[in-house]
Amino acid sequence: MKLSHANRFAVGNTVRAYEFQPCAGRNDCYHEGKVVETCNKEHGYDAYIIEVTRHVFDGEAVSFRNGCRVMVPHMLASRDYSHRIMPV
Repeated sequence: MKLSHANRFAVGNTVRAYEFQPCAGRNDCYHEGKVVETCNKEHGYDAYIIEVTRHVFDGEAVSFRNGCRVMVPHMLASRDYSHRIMPV
């Protein structure tokens, strides 16, 4: 059974969505922001759309994506994990 993050968050919730699973020896990469859409199918899969308020790349906060909207898939084809999308 595949893990799905569908129906976990509503418009207006603030979430953290990891780009890569956190692990020892690698700094975190993630987006934080408000959910603006809960089930976008624009690219052929179900995804949240979040408006980025904070972006961390290689453990460092960077600002180039702040204010942008990014797609966060409800489910990954492989290597999904339970805390990939979490409330902040």
